[in-house]
Amino acid sequence: MALVWILVCSVFSEGWELLPEAPVNEDDRALQEEVEFRLSHPIDLNRATVDEFLSIPWLNPVLAYRIVSFRNALGRFESPTQLRSVPGMSTSCCDMLSRLVTVTKTEPGWGGTALMRMTADTIPFGRYRWSGFGRILAERDYWKGIALWEKDRNEPDLTDWIGMGLGFSKGRFGMVIGDYTFGSGLGVVFSGPYRRANARWAADVKGPVLLKLVKSPLETRALCGAGTEVLCGDWRVVEFLSYVGRDARFNPDGTVARLKLDGLHDDSLSQAERNLVKEFAFGTALSRQWQRVAVTADFAHVRYSRDFAPVDSSSSFFGHALATGGFGADIRVDNYRLGLEGGISTGGGVAGALDLAGDWQELTAGFGLSGYSKKYFAPLGRWRCLTDRKERLYARALLGYRMYGFKFGIRGNTYRDFRIDSLPARLETRLTKRLGLSLFSLKLGRSFELEQRRYRTSQCNIELEPTQRYYIRFTIADKYPEQNNGRGRMAASSLRMKCGHFSGVLSCARFDMTGTGVRMYLHEHGLMRIGSSYSTAESSWRFGVASRFGFRNGSGLGLRLGCTRKATLVFEFGGQLEFGLN
Repeated sequence: MALVWILVCSVFSEGWELLPEAPVNEDDRALQEEVEFRLSHPIDLNRATVDEFLSIPWLNPVLAYRIVSFRNALGRFESPTQLRSVPGMSTSCCDMLSRLVTVTKTEPGWGGTALMRMTADTIPFGRYRWSGFGRILAERDYWKGIALWEKDRNEPDLTDWIGMGLGFSKGRFGMVIGDYTFGSGLGVVFSGPYRRANARWAADVKGPVLLKLVKSPLETRALCGAGTEVLCGDWRVVEFLSYVGRDARFNPDGTVARLKLDGLHDDSLSQAERNLVKEFAFGTALSRQWQRVAVTADFAHVRYSRDFAPVDSSSSFFGHALATGGFGADIRVDNYRLGLEGGISTGGGVAGALDLAGDWQELTAGFGLSGYSKKYFAPLGRWRCLTDRKERLYARALLGYRMYGFKFGIRGNTYRDFRIDSLPARLETRLTKRLGLSLFSLKLGRSFELEQRRYRTSQCNIELEPTQRYYIRFTIADKYPEQNNGRGRMAASSLRMKCGHFSGVLSCARFDMTGTGVRMYLHEHGLMRIGSSYSTAESSWRFGVASRFGFRNGSGLGLRLGCTRKATLVFEFGGQLEFGLN
């Protein structure tokens, strides 16, 4: 879901529309964590890597590389207004970037942040009804250290997951020790969360970018061990080792039916019984870059402490060891970019992916294909499920056109995919127009689930920004299935205020639901990364209030309170405290 949302946002995003409606897996939550981190921690134009620019979801990858190349040629930025001179940078894109970037004048010393967040879906709450997340990040010169803690909702244990890592990056050498992610290509063989790695290959990047310390609670996707990344001339070489425990579902004979990827532990298991499947992996990736073309080859070997024997798919991986490898390429020609990758695993499984994108002054277009055979299994890549495998081919496309202040876009996809959404197919059109301080948008869509369920959706937004201190948004949405009498309607409004170090958001929504089989979503924009996505299948009123007190060095206190009125009143709470370590 993340990648297509990134591309769509590069065409249509305005104002607060930076995040998916409802994060559904660890990759989506990691993407949301990264985006919201950028909202309160501006990117330093003179020190940021291409990877940091790519963490802005609506920023076109080509522009990210042009910013770095422009900075290298310029020497350093003196002001964010100099972004207007970057080739291909539009005025609207520059204005939006200026909210997320800064220019520092001094050399860095010790720095970092410490964060603690807690949310509860009921007040009062029990031990199963709240979640927490803590992170300490420290940096100095070429070193970076991180420690994380998480407690999931519905988990009884206070220390559901603990991670830590140490990273070093200088010149053409980088190293990570501890919990980290590794992404390359289009994610067929190796895939860190929300990675846009294929575009990264073709950039003029003079440092390690593929190995990253974990900054989000990725207990089912993180690697644990050590890795190095070296640039030797035009060659980039990555080597890694990982040894980590995984939760799994077992067959009666003790063999593994499948790995658990939802991040929630089985309540029937004690703390000592978790992570019973030990995963040992080592791998390598080698890439070569020319002016407009980059190629990569990668390989991984994975061994497990228990044998796999999926019970509902006779064609999936059996045994305790496997090997997988792949080859990919990235090509840039003027306004076009082509990324492709193919992979193969032991047992005869094959997979592949292709992305083609173009960006012009008035037109943006993208097309992608990806698929795998039912025998393909790469546990460090995108497709990690073993059971219920089928031959799958995914297609997706988008088109955006801009003229006279209008933005028109259409996108569609078919079948399920990690980069698209939870429905097998969807077609959506959107029209936006800015008039002075107002922005109008209309979205029409139709969703399919083979022959079982079909939905039609419509949504209209009006956004007003009378002053820099106030932002108002009105939303009307409608959704109904074609095969029954169910229907969902939503009317919502939000008011954002800012005064000095204080920011606040007030929101109100009314849901009118009839029949069955319909669910409506509302993303409530919190402050300081404690926003949430509310969904309901029942008629209800929804109220929310969020506030943030921000100080220097990224320090601040954020609070959020939500209230839902159905048969009874239900309150939710979120709080976050963060302070700079400079």
